[in-house]
Amino acid sequence: MVKKSFRTRPTYNTAEALTPIVRLWILRILHPLGGYKEWVQNHGFRCDELASALGLQAWLDEGERPFDARAVRLELRQRYSAAEKQRHRAHPHATMRSNTQRLARFWRLPVPFTKSRCWSWRRIIWVICLLPA
Repeated sequence: MVKKSFRTRPTYNTAEALTPIVRLWILRILHPLGGYKEWVQNHGFRCDELASALGLQAWLDEGERPFDARAVRLELRQRYSAAEKQRHRAHPHATMRSNTQRLARFWRLPVPFTKSRCWSWRRIIWVICLLPA
């Protein structure tokens, strides 16, 4: 049987690191929400650019080591755990915080947001702001 490969040529610029909050959200989608089930295939990743962005480049080059889906899932779980432990450092950019406050005023939500007040609304607005148009 011929192995099928879903590999694509990585085009992600690794010099452009993901911000900690974006990395955390991506890892939350992939690990606890089960997105890895579609993304990690038996013989490679569904999207190599995402693997590169998350620092999994070693799995992209078959010459370096053979692809092992189980080991990739384990490494992904470890990266997710590390990101969750550092979540207190994951803050959106100042422009996004400012825009979030403006949206909150527009929607007549209590401003300023605090940890005890409307924390969930702030997160929801951040996600909405990051969604592509």
